[in-house]
Amino acid sequence: MHPTGTVSSLLHDLRRDGAPPLNVVSDAAAVSLDRLEAAIDAEVELSLVEQLRLLEAVLLHAPLHHDSARRLRNDLLASGTFAAASKTMPDRIRRQDSPPPRLRESPPPA
Repeated sequence: MHPTGTVSSLLHDLRRDGAPPLNVVSDAAAVSLDRLEAAIDAEVELSLVEQLRLLEAVLLHAPLHHDSARRLRNDLLASGTFAAASKTMPDRIRRQDSPPPRLRESPPPA
């Protein structure tokens, strides 16, 4: 079975419902239909950008799945923001823990 609360599960539901056809969503998101089918079957993992484009296409073309697509889009955007912030966090912590830089002493005036 497919995991719940993922883009893959939403696409699985779209394939099951048949409205709109997957090729419409695929074309609107600029993701090949073969790649889309592979993502539904968990054979490939879509990039964050591909997932966001697919969710935007679902928002435009599949009103029955609007709520799920919006929730997943918000979750993806939040996780992407958190991941970007956590990459820079160790640098900030390291700078606070390190001693202040030593000032270079200038030679005494002659």
